Amino acid sequence: MRPEGVLFAKNSDRDANEAQLLEWHPRREGSPGSRLRCTWIEIEETPLRHAVLLSRPFWTWGAEMGANEHGLVVGNVAVFTRERVGPPGLTGMDLVRLCLERAADAEEGARVLAALIETHGQGGGCGHENRRFTYHNSFMLADPRRALLVETAGKAIAVEQVTGAVRWRECVAWIASQGVLKFVECGSGKVLAGLLKRIAPGATGISVGGPADLDAYRAF
Repeated sequence: MRPEGVLFAKNSDRDANEAQLLEWHPRREGSPGSRLRCTWIEIEETPLRHAVLLSRPFWTWGAEMGANEHGLVVGNVAVFTRERVGPPGLTGMDLVRLCLERAADAEEGARVLAALIETHGQGGGCGHENRRFTYHNSFMLADPRRALLVETAGKAIAVEQVTGAVRWRECVAWIASQGVLKFVECGSGKVLAGLLKRIAPGATGISVGGPADLDAYRAF
């Protein structure tokens, strides 16, 4: 979050052999009473679907991340909880695409996700190489004015507004509290390894920026 706007970035940790297509779908109107085929189930169509730019794994209807004509961006990540994943429903990637097609901003997007999950549930195979791989989902939604984190487990949903740039400090503190005290920073620079000393005093870190650092890494 910055005074001049919101920056959104997301990586994709999908299967190595799963190609993703970059697709543009123009705004379109749905036919009254028609059905929409998602990855595993059909749901009711809406009167209007916003124009969207999607990064879509080739085998699924949904998207890993995307943006729409109103400046809303959405991405998801797998969440594993004690809650059992239900029968085939909407996958997290289906929900990303549906949110982009049906919402104009982050707040409306959170409402769209909640309604879809309550009505249809989330479930069904989510892996390209292992279709039995299933999970719940966490979503990040951002528009030019705000960013929201939507956490889910089954049909339970929690929404939090993002007020800072990142939550790296909280993540490192929690990891250290679980007994992990060695951290490796990959890439040029040593900023994060330096911050580590202030966040988790008992932890140690090393920066690996290239081949010259590998010997030190092996001895770490």
